[in-house]
Amino acid sequence: MRSAFYRRVSLDEQVTGTSLENQKAKLGVFCGGDETILDYCDAGCSGKDDRRPDLQRLLTDAKLRRFDRLVCTTLDRLARNLRLLLELDEELRKHSIYLVFIDQGVDTSKPMGKFVFQILGIIAEWERETIIERTKSGRYARYQEGKWGPGQPLYGYAYNRETKKLEIREDEMAVVKRIYSLYVFDRLGMEQIARLLNIDHVKPRQQGRLWHKAAVRDILIHPAYKGEHPTGVETPTIIEPWLWESAQKRRHENPHLHRRKGLRWLLQGMIHCGLCGRILSCSYSHGTKGRRVYSCPGRRLETKAADEQRCQLPTLDAEWLEQKVYDHFTDAMSNPEAMSKTLRDAITSLTVRKTQLEEEIKPVDDKLAEIGEKLERLAEDWVVKRLNPEKADLMRHKLEAEEVRLTGVKQNLDPEQLAELEDMDFRLELYQGQLNCIARGDTEGFPFLIMDLPETKDEAELQTVARRASLDYVQAELWAYPDRTEVKAQIPVTSVESQQLEPGYRSGRYPQSR
Repeated sequence: MRSAFYRRVSLDEQVTGTSLENQKAKLGVFCGGDETILDYCDAGCSGKDDRRPDLQRLLTDAKLRRFDRLVCTTLDRLARNLRLLLELDEELRKHSIYLVFIDQGVDTSKPMGKFVFQILGIIAEWERETIIERTKSGRYARYQEGKWGPGQPLYGYAYNRETKKLEIREDEMAVVKRIYSLYVFDRLGMEQIARLLNIDHVKPRQQGRLWHKAAVRDILIHPAYKGEHPTGVETPTIIEPWLWESAQKRRHENPHLHRRKGLRWLLQGMIHCGLCGRILSCSYSHGTKGRRVYSCPGRRLETKAADEQRCQLPTLDAEWLEQKVYDHFTDAMSNPEAMSKTLRDAITSLTVRKTQLEEEIKPVDDKLAEIGEKLERLAEDWVVKRLNPEKADLMRHKLEAEEVRLTGVKQNLDPEQLAELEDMDFRLELYQGQLNCIARGDTEGFPFLIMDLPETKDEAELQTVARRASLDYVQAELWAYPDRTEVKAQIPVTSVESQQLEPGYRSGRYPQSR
């Protein structure tokens, strides 16, 4: 009998304890007379996670039939989720491997054992949900007593294990008071405060990170600093109530927090910076009275170290860009002849780029597939006794070593290139299908051409909603560069050249938002 152990603890603190060794000792006594014993151990991994490293290695070895049964101390060591337990059991059964849980006397090779296994799986999941609920209840009970529950306390406070209450951290208290003083008395913005703290090398709670606008905001709006925690936890006062109220008054008077009513942002959330990858922000050039603009958050320096540079992407006029993008989109959607040319150009460009990527990626994929086939044939040959165990083991180790090496090579490849290659296969097939539909005059097979486009005479709010629905329909995504904005969608759309390249840009300008 060839057996495999599986051991697991969920918390990092348990890794240095005795639980894993106790599990190993029990399993060793149970399987003491077995021919082969393999040991798989996931330390510090949750029982609901199906991507545990050694669990994945176990499933790979199961496909190679390296063991006949999997032995655990208890069912919840393998998984605490019924769905995952049943999936693992089914996967192992495909390879004639059964489960044994020694503390519960379960053996899934027998009908009664299979039944008990499913019942215990339900109980394990129920226990997990009960533990979560009990933890929440205990936390709320401690809050009602004025004590701090589990979790990291607010910046400026520390947890006292003896009293189970929060107390002030003097070093962090000074930073909190400085933030309120800069905001209320010096009238600095949150971004400026974050930038100043970074310049002065003030460390946030998470060492090695920088201060951000959001962290400053969280400190300025939390009522705990005036001694009133929303949960009822007793918190010593760091900021006087009148100063906290002054900060809230200044924040609510900030015009940048209040968008003008009746305006929508057509490209919100779908336009990215081509230089740094961030999603562009929707804002106004001069408070709420200025033009609507899309800008890269990387242009601001409040979250950067002193030696870092601003992103160089120019601010984009929202009115102009939204109209241009939609014009290009409707041109592509409504003109079959122009669409045919655009599709052919797109297919040619994608084919060239795909060939370049495949020259780098495909040899590795082909070799990995070849090794996978050899391992499967080797497992079959070993099962039917065509190879002796020593020779089979030697060949398998060589193939696995090469597989690990090639997998490492593949992992070191640029992940963006891998994603790009996968996306290209999809787009090439889609574009070719659309081109064939146009050639046949088959509008039913090419739904984009017959989709109703919104009328331009609609009211501004309804028009933006309708236009956004059209862009979402073709899964549009935009990438802005200094000289152009590229539109990626299920149909090819030509890029929009930079506004600054248009004749009369400086003299005529573009109408501001109303």
